[in-house]
Amino acid sequence: MSDPALGLLMLGLIVVVIMMGFPTAFTLMGLGMVFGFSTFYDPSQPWFDNKIFNLMVQRTFGAMTNDTLLSIPLFVLMGYVMERGALVDKMFHSVQLAFRRLPGSLAVTTLVICTFWGIASGLVGAVVVLMGVIAMRPMLNAGYDTRLAAGVITAGGTLGILIPPSVMIIVYAAVAGQSVVKLYAAAMFPGFFLALLYLIYVIGWVLIDPKVAPKLPLEQLRAPVSPWVQHVADRYSPRMLPALLAAVLSPARALSTGGAQLGLSWVKLVKGLLMSLVPLIMAAVTLGAAWWYVVIYSQAENRAAEAASSVSAAASSTASATATERSGVQEPPGASAGVQEPPGSAGVQEPPGASGGVQEPPGSDGGVQEPPGAERTGGVQEPPGSDGVQAPPGSGEDAPLQALGDGDTSNAPRTEPVPESFYTGFAITCVFVLGLLLWYYRGFDAEQYEILDMLVRSVMPLGVLTVVVLGVILLGITTATESAAVGATGAFVMAWASGGLNFERIKEA
Repeated sequence: MSDPALGLLMLGLIVVVIMMGFPTAFTLMGLGMVFGFSTFYDPSQPWFDNKIFNLMVQRTFGAMTNDTLLSIPLFVLMGYVMERGALVDKMFHSVQLAFRRLPGSLAVTTLVICTFWGIASGLVGAVVVLMGVIAMRPMLNAGYDTRLAAGVITAGGTLGILIPPSVMIIVYAAVAGQSVVKLYAAAMFPGFFLALLYLIYVIGWVLIDPKVAPKLPLEQLRAPVSPWVQHVADRYSPRMLPALLAAVLSPARALSTGGAQLGLSWVKLVKGLLMSLVPLIMAAVTLGAAWWYVVIYSQAENRAAEAASSVSAAASSTASATATERSGVQEPPGASAGVQEPPGSAGVQEPPGASGGVQEPPGSDGGVQEPPGAERTGGVQEPPGSDGVQAPPGSGEDAPLQALGDGDTSNAPRTEPVPESFYTGFAITCVFVLGLLLWYYRGFDAEQYEILDMLVRSVMPLGVLTVVVLGVILLGITTATESAAVGATGAFVMAWASGGLNFERIKEA
């Protein structure tokens, strides 16, 4: 059997054996050994001298010593620890309440959680199985169409293969010899844009055919309000931001009228005010980070080149001034030839009419002559279009001297300057974000405060951990393996802080 036929047969058996229920790892290893042995089998050699055994040891050792591939088990550990820490259940409930007013809120929530969890784990199968357990039954119980419920889980679960830190990107970088950082940066925008397209498609489908995603009952759309939050809203204002601000500035009314029985204190009011300002802080940090990266961080090379050019120009002007001072007494302007003959005198001349002395033979008017027609052109000339040897552009008499080897720093390769369109787009984005914040805080009541509190407690830790893990990679601070170790450590800390981690769950992870 030919090698292509053996390869196709092996791929087919992989699918069949996995569908029969055998573990994936042992299936791949066993079939690889069997087909490799049959490929390298030589009847004239002993059985144990088959090349497949040497190749297996070499590839295993190579994978163990590959620094890039070491990040894969660490990213997998990060995802499994957060899964075993029961963090996704709280996240699903809080995100569902946040998107409760959108059509098909459960499907939208499933896609959002798949995106977040794909970032956290970098796997496909784990996200699909996890969201199938958590989201499939609630969607079916709510009357969602089976095609919609299964589609959002399978489509959203595959986002983990594209959005960093993706395990497949790490494997591809190791095999193809590419940079993990560059591949992560290249896959970031397409992954999130694909998730946005999924959301638009689901919402559009539900708007066109509302039967595929019926509205949830009213009791599933309400968030429980804490007594102290309701107390502050009743005493000051239904809008929580001005109510908490007034309570912090004048806490007497909140603390004297039953607030003490509810466990209310000034410190708790300050924490509540900070909690209500989280959207504003996040927007300011995000816009500030974008401005810093584009205008400051990416232009550091240009500023360094400009500083070097200014230093070189200053040094050249200083050297020119020093050379002028050392030249001593100089001729006055225009006197460049010292003592000269008076005007009209040409030195000692023959008397008029004197024809003595050595002369040219008859017929020769001037000795060696130019060829015919050269009188009009002026003798030896430069090639057409050239005006003689010219100085390079910008190297006039007043141009600063340039050190040998420095080159033309103005033409050195640099980062492209920030275009003017960025500033315009950034200003428009700031105005748009400010409008969204004003609209959000206009309806920021006690129930919205509770939803925000749940989102911050369930989504914020994972978001901060993801930003840290990806940021240290994209900024070149750490390698992929080191950032994976940071992510796994942060996952343990998050799971322990949430109270959902014990020895049994750690052992399972």
